[in-house]
Amino acid sequence: SGKSLCYNLPILNDILYSKNISALYLFPTKALARDQLEKIDQLNHMLENNCLISIKASAYDGDTSRHTRKQLRENSDIIISNPDMLHYGILPFHPQWKYFMSRLRYVVIDESHIYRGVFGSHMSNIIRRLKRVAKFYGTSIQFILTSATIGNPKEFFTKLIGSPVEIITNDGSPKNSRNFIIYNPPLKHEFLRIRESIKNESLRLSRILYQSGIQTIIFTRSRRFAEILLKEHKERYSGSISDSSIYRSGLLPSERRQIEKGLREKKINIVFSTNALELGIDIGDLSAVIIAGYPGTIASVLQMSGRAGRGKDTSMAVLVVGSSPLEQYISRNPDFIVNNSPENALINPNNLSILVHHLECALTELPFRDNEHFGDLSPEQLNTLLNYFVGNRLAIHRDNKYYWIGKNQPTSKISLRSASQNKYLLQIFKNNQNIVIGEIDEDSAFLFVHPGAIYLQGGNQYLVESLDSVEKVAYLRKSNAGYYTIPKVETSVQLISMIDSSDEIGCIKTLGDIMINNQVVGYKKVLWEGGQTIGDLDLEMPKNEYQTKGYWISISKRIEDELNDDGLWNNSPINYGPNWNKQKLLALKRDNYTCQVCGKGHDGEIRLHVHHKVPFRSFLSYLEANKLKNLVTLCPVCHRRAENSVRIRSGLAGITHALRNLAPIFLMCDYQDIEAKVITNSDIGNQRPTIIFYERVPGGIGFSQRLYDLHQTILVNGYRLINTCGCNDGCPSCVGPGGEFGSGGKKEALAILAKMISESELN
Repeated sequence: SGKSLCYNLPILNDILYSKNISALYLFPTKALARDQLEKIDQLNHMLENNCLISIKASAYDGDTSRHTRKQLRENSDIIISNPDMLHYGILPFHPQWKYFMSRLRYVVIDESHIYRGVFGSHMSNIIRRLKRVAKFYGTSIQFILTSATIGNPKEFFTKLIGSPVEIITNDGSPKNSRNFIIYNPPLKHEFLRIRESIKNESLRLSRILYQSGIQTIIFTRSRRFAEILLKEHKERYSGSISDSSIYRSGLLPSERRQIEKGLREKKINIVFSTNALELGIDIGDLSAVIIAGYPGTIASVLQMSGRAGRGKDTSMAVLVVGSSPLEQYISRNPDFIVNNSPENALINPNNLSILVHHLECALTELPFRDNEHFGDLSPEQLNTLLNYFVGNRLAIHRDNKYYWIGKNQPTSKISLRSASQNKYLLQIFKNNQNIVIGEIDEDSAFLFVHPGAIYLQGGNQYLVESLDSVEKVAYLRKSNAGYYTIPKVETSVQLISMIDSSDEIGCIKTLGDIMINNQVVGYKKVLWEGGQTIGDLDLEMPKNEYQTKGYWISISKRIEDELNDDGLWNNSPINYGPNWNKQKLLALKRDNYTCQVCGKGHDGEIRLHVHHKVPFRSFLSYLEANKLKNLVTLCPVCHRRAENSVRIRSGLAGITHALRNLAPIFLMCDYQDIEAKVITNSDIGNQRPTIIFYERVPGGIGFSQRLYDLHQTILVNGYRLINTCGCNDGCPSCVGPGGEFGSGGKKEALAILAKMISESELN
């Protein structure tokens, strides 16, 4: 689209004519930065040959050798870097950058839509610090931002850089015929609503394109998924084929550049990628894109789809959806992707758990004056926080200024992509010495590197032998275990204060500050092959407590009474009746001890399950429910797919399952950024049955406020999702299917939602 020319040409022109100007280019990844450096070098080569003048542009990141850094700082007109290096390696050492900073006029922030959520909140504070340092050296910065399309560009970018912005939306990119297809895999089992997997269908489509000689990217949602797809693709086409590759984080820079070159030169015909190739790295003109599963936002779908069709030829992009409620909603409402504007991007740079640490960094860089601002913080607000540092002997106040006196450099405590500051080292013992193979934030450590956990990194599998919470070290060893582990977490919610509350149809909606208390209380061992649980162990890890924001819906007593009268309110577990064991054995025998979906048989390791086709609660009599014609034998994998690991105990849980999956559509957030749960006798809901959504970021980013504002919209879309699903009583695509602990909950969920939605929206 030529976005880079829009800033490169005027900046290069200004540098050539003024000779006293420098520019800082910031990219979210090193690969993008190096790609941009190559483009500037090409322009520079032309200037040297034709005009006998040149501009010095240099990359300054973690790969830059230490002995050349001084020369680059003193001689470069343009520094190309990333937020991490700006935070860790430039701002804390700004006296060494005096010459560059005193000339700094332009800061380019490329792919700026990336800076949302926690990462964006950190980035906004880094920019605040950069502006302070630039002002100290007598310069005023002009910011230039490039972005994919988002729903609220003016509001978002103003908050990101803390200055007014002008939005330029003219599109000068090449136009051609583009086809966008939403592909819903066919049902593998009609009654159980089990669909063909995203993996199998994405591979099948990619093979058709590959055999037709059409250059294709397959975008996946994880590194592991990309590796699996490449492995199966190569197995299909006889081992190591040179025209197939993978692109993901963790590759060496030389490997990344080789793949990019191979795509540009058409030597690589198919590449399996994470969202690393979603960004604007130059890979030439591709003909097709397959998106293996909804990536989480409309913006990402548009960005990934835009990787095809940058030339003049016809192109196509295929979104392969899965069975989740979110993806089935998209398959039944394609206009949501095609005609909707992308989501609003949200950040909260004043999130206290993020802001405080950047204030520490800013104070080490330069003293604060009494009347100074920091971003949109007033001097009074800023002084309150600075006095907190004084009280904790991290700063002193003297001559109307605050000075840092802490012993440690605070930059090392900050993880830009997480609100958690504490880090655990991952350590193995090899060649008679301890070797650190990585690190993990504390919140994730309790979940994924607790004692007994299986941890995956770089294609290797490790068993966690112990976790030292004092030294912050996890001790691991290589393992060939044929299982993985799933943590069991107990969560409690406490109300701190209400921010807002409103009587709605059939319920009360509330926004408030809450305390979340998570504790890992055990873990399960699950076989890689077969998927059955082979161990269920107890564990007591330290509690992880944090304050955040939440939005919750408390059901009115009237609705509960009406549903009770109609027999549609049920929260009790099932008693399958006295003949259950007998009927279960008869079903296994009738089905020849074989899964009726995939054909796997009982072999001593696989324990077969018996599943009710029509949920047990749909019958008045256990004799009718347990008739052989209503029972089917399934292996653990197919049973889990039918149940989708969701044990629905009530319509409330069904609603929660559906809304939890729909919420990211409206928030432009990752699925893991929010959590939801049902509390049937809730303190925060005045002892009423309550559905609560809460943010997994301490202090909150703004997701809860957004959900609170969209209350009726989300309920209506949840109702439509469930009501239009083709299943009988719940499936993975709506409320979750019926399980051993309760009915499918579809009828109950619709009944509850119908009483919380205006009649005009039900038609």
